[in-house]
This record gives sequence, structure tokens and C-alpha cells, in this order.
Amino acid sequence: MELLIRIFFGIIEFYGLCILTFAMFRLPVAENGLRLLIVAVALEAVSVYQLHYLGMAQSTAFLFVIAAYILLVKFIFNIRLIFSVMVCLVGYLGIGIIQTALVVAAPLLLNISTEQMGTSLVIAMSFQFVTFIVNISIAYLLTTRRIGFMFFEKRISRNLETRAQDIYLLIVLISCLGVLQLLFISFSESQSLVHLYVIYIALIIIALYITYQKNKKELLDHYNRLKERNRSI
Repeated sequence: MELLIRIFFGIIEFYGLCILTFAMFRLPVAENGLRLLIVAVALEAVSVYQLHYLGMAQSTAFLFVIAAYILLVKFIFNIRLIFSVMVCLVGYLGIGIIQTALVVAAPLLLNISTEQMGTSLVIAMSFQFVTFIVNISIAYLLTTRRIGFMFFEKRISRNLETRAQDIYLLIVLISCLGVLQLLFISFSESQSLVHLYVIYIALIIIALYITYQKNKKELLDHYNRLKERNRSI
């Protein structure tokens, strides 16, 4: 029974992740609600299999879940792999910021220790539900205000500057995932997390800045091509 409860709240948490990810990149959420739910169920299935049946550590299973997320988005929504990697990693890092803020705020506001978050079923499920509520609230704000990144993923750029931005962003995202994995390990062992939080947030800011610059350049290139096309007509 406890496992079923964990699976239910795990699906809810992953569903919130999927909704927030699509909202961050201004991808249609409402019309893809069912497919996003399928992705969430599949991710929870992968997570349960890794943690409860294979006995993997959470930090290791985390990497398999990310890989599954990238592949599911790529094939279910029929988009290029590189764009799927970009969307999923940035989305995962976004939810990482939200969960980090909740983990820091919980002991201060509710007098809950990190040990209780890892051992108490009620607190763990409440944490997942609050994460879901925060995710969909932010997604609703992004969708209604038309805020978010927008990439033209069908166009293959040969610009050397764009390639350099891709490489820098990939390095930063991989570094973020490495620090996030260390956070999982430190959290499970109840170790001090302050310095890891600082490094993680700094990397997130760098990743968002590079993503913003890349997105800005993509939009400018797109509009410049439209202007040239209109002039030639």
C-alpha cells in the first residue's frame, strides 16, 4: 500500500515537471495533457524499477530517469534529439531550483528537518504535492503571460558562435546535473548542503543566461530572414 501511495504522488510530481518544462519553452500544454501524463507515468515506472527492484542508489537512478525523459519527449512528441535534450535538461534544472527552495524553506517555516523529509511518508508525499502545485502555478503564469524560451528547432545553424553557445551550455548543464546528483547524495546522508546549493544556483544562473542569449540570437536570425524574404517578394 505504501508503494502504491509513493507511485501515485511520484506520478503527480513528474506530471508537474512535464507541464513546467513545456511551459518554459512555450510549447502547447493543454492539447498535450494526455501525452504529458503518459510521460509522467513512464518516468515513475522507470524510477520505481530502478529504486525498488534493482536497488539502485537514488543518485544513480536519477541519471536513468533523465535519459528516459529525454527519449520519451523525443519519440512521443517527434522532435529532434538535441532539442529534446535542451528542453528536458533545462526543465529538470528548473524544478531543481524549486525543490531546493522548498527544502531550504521547510526547516525555517515548518520546523521540519531533512531527516524527516527522507523518512516520513506523509512529509515526503506532502513535499511532492507542494512541488506539483508550485510547478503548475508557475506554468500557468508562464503560459498566460506568454513568457518563456522559443527555439526554431527545425533549423540547423552553421553559425560558429551558435555552436560555441551550444557547447558552453552543454558543459554547464552537465555540471549542474553533477552537482544535483551530489545534492541527492548529501541529502540522503544528512550532510551540509549549503555550499552545494550556492554552486548549483550559480550554475543555474549561468545556464539561463546562455540559454537566453541563444534564444535571443535565434529569434533575431529568424526575423532577419523573414525581412529578407519579404523584401524579395
